[in-house]
Amino acid sequence: MLAHDPEEEKKLTLYLFDSSAREEAKGQLLEDIPRIISEFGDALNMGDFYNRIYNHTPAHSDDIHIAMLENPDIEVVTKAGGTRRKPGQINIFDTIKLKSQKSFSFPLSIKK
Repeated sequence: MLAHDPEEEKKLTLYLFDSSAREEAKGQLLEDIPRIISEFGDALNMGDFYNRIYNHTPAHSDDIHIAMLENPDIEVVTKAGGTRRKPGQINIFDTIKLKSQKSFSFPLSIKK
């Protein structure tokens, strides 16, 4: 999702998702956001994060915020040190961080 390059577009187009494409894009954000943060250490100011990604993705800011909060390896911390729980409350003064303890996912079924 963050590999989108608007410079490659020949003409102005409206980027629209059907429901399945939007869900796929959200899944990509769950992987892309931690990768972007790790390129700059383990934390990044939200204002800097926005500046780095918004010209590289057609994803809607709501989808980006939801992906941040749904990702078990990321936390959004307020200026006062609290943790954001609602996507609509994320702002440029917050910090997006990789959690020190990574999550592990296991397959739901194991084939024999």
